[in-house]
Amino acid sequence: MRRRLIFDCRKWDPQTQDVAVLSPAPLVLRRHAWRELAGTAEALFAESLACEEEILRRPRLLASLGLPRGIVRALAPSPPGVRIMRFDFHPTREGWRLSEVNADVPGGYIEASGFSTLVSEVAPGCVTVGDPAAGIAGALARFVPPGSVVALVHATAYADDAQVMRFLAARLSAAGFRPMPVGPRHVRWEQDGARLACAWSREAVGAVVRFFPAEWLPQLPRGEWRPYFAPSPTLQANPPSALILQSKRFPLLWEQLRSPLPTWRRLLPPTVDPREVRLDDGTWVLKSVLGRVGDGVGVPGITAPERWRKMCRAASFHPRAWVAQRRFESWGRATDGGTDHLCIGVFVIDGRVAGAYGRAAGRALIDAEARDVAVLVEAEAA
Repeated sequence: MRRRLIFDCRKWDPQTQDVAVLSPAPLVLRRHAWRELAGTAEALFAESLACEEEILRRPRLLASLGLPRGIVRALAPSPPGVRIMRFDFHPTREGWRLSEVNADVPGGYIEASGFSTLVSEVAPGCVTVGDPAAGIAGALARFVPPGSVVALVHATAYADDAQVMRFLAARLSAAGFRPMPVGPRHVRWEQDGARLACAWSREAVGAVVRFFPAEWLPQLPRGEWRPYFAPSPTLQANPPSALILQSKRFPLLWEQLRSPLPTWRRLLPPTVDPREVRLDDGTWVLKSVLGRVGDGVGVPGITAPERWRKMCRAASFHPRAWVAQRRFESWGRATDGGTDHLCIGVFVIDGRVAGAYGRAAGRALIDAEARDVAVLVEAEAA
């Protein structure tokens, strides 16, 4: 299975140093549990898009999100297109809790589409919960004709990003597209749409699938990054306006919004400006506004004491770059090696659930050291 993941699914990092990142035990959900998660994620998707559209119509609200000023000035409504989100759920004894949404460049496609499929072949009575890679191909097909070039924009210096783009390229090619893994500077945005600008091609681009975080784009020259934020005939998945939801300070705007948020309010723990609470009482988790893969998350008693103190100092000096979120008690499943704390990232593409990405850690903090878990669901009785 490791060999098939490496060569067939392009997962080149099945271990970190001497530690395997692939959990040998899948997470098998009851069918009613998966129906609950899927329906909840779809409701969250609809509520999220409504809020994003409202915030873009009221640009004064953008200043509270903790985004760089240049990005705030560049954000604009995007034309209809493909939207991909991943909602991270955690099991607790009181039910599911939501920690965040990955709305800009969610990861986990190899694990959700490739790893889970391989494990399902040797797990009797279980099936996968979906295939987000196939979901992206199907969503693009509704906007872009077969044979079109799809630019897979990513940070080409990082192997962990390149492997995801190579995996998506293989799936998109099988669906009839012409995928081109490129860097952000290999795309030129012109009035009639985007074109490739690299040594091997100057072709028109039918769609851009971006795996390059939008907040990194201003590192490019101004004339190269601003067009990513401007309306264009070329579809972009996801548009940079997704940073509105990606910001961990998004919940701080809820009381100023007219859009109802019943599902978000029910599942997300209270989230506040760090200046409003005492961080030393052990009941609050610190999160950096645009942290990803658990980076910039501090949990008292779990995060190393010196690192926790540094994070608290950073939050006191630059509070708009942080949020405090009420801590919840993660439920862990017993394993041969101890206890696994779980996170299930549910993919939603254009309003429909498309699969799930599981991670497990021996402590109640899901970060880059967490293991990948295949998420399966019980097959229906014969």
